[in-house]
Amino acid sequence: MTEKNILITFLPDRKYFSELRRPWKLATFGIGMLWLLYGAVYYDICDWDVGISLIMGGLTYVFAPWSVITIYNSIRFRPHAWPLRVVAALVPAMFAVDWVYWLYHSAVGNQMLRWENLKVSMALYFICWIVWCYRGSLTDIVREFGGNAMNHEPLIKSQPTFLRRVLKFFAKAVLAFIIFTCILFIYAELKVEWAKKQVEAFNQLVVIGMPVAGLEKKAKEMHLNYRRMADSNDKDGKFFVWEGFIFAPPPK
Repeated sequence: MTEKNILITFLPDRKYFSELRRPWKLATFGIGMLWLLYGAVYYDICDWDVGISLIMGGLTYVFAPWSVITIYNSIRFRPHAWPLRVVAALVPAMFAVDWVYWLYHSAVGNQMLRWENLKVSMALYFICWIVWCYRGSLTDIVREFGGNAMNHEPLIKSQPTFLRRVLKFFAKAVLAFIIFTCILFIYAELKVEWAKKQVEAFNQLVVIGMPVAGLEKKAKEMHLNYRRMADSNDKDGKFFVWEGFIFAPPPK
């Protein structure tokens, strides 16, 4: 690729945005958004709601392919001031995964887990590039992987054979990741329902005013985590029971 071509393709052009209207890309985006919205409604996590899901998901779909392709072209072909291009490509990435997160939750007053969100969201940002970087139809993808590629314009100009092999490898890895995620999602749903029933069953055993001695043993028998408050004793006190992971330390 010449420096002139890099200058032309540095900013998203009309062809780039037309690629975002591919049915298979919109379908995969829709599947991802459904998962984000489901989690926002049912997981009850302090910094995961419908608003931030729509904003971060939409920004990732629009900017992720351009960010990573710009970084790749800048490092590979080293045009004039290429480090500035890399920095410029990271700006929408940081905005999509962190800055808009901070702005949104600061405005609505939600508790933030900013560092944890940054790690997860940045990884998902680059995974989304792997899914959406291909420039072509779903038929093109099938024929490309089958060794009989149609004439289409690759998103990475002058794409070498080695890079195509890398993209094929990542495509298979993404497919395996999607299958694993589906299995994990089903397991997580079953696990949450089981934990909910266990906690509810434990609550049925507790009556206000009863001694708390022996409840810790019962909680362990039901595979629940148990923590007694610092000012509690065997006859009177408060305790905290949960199962699985928690996103904030239990009270002491």
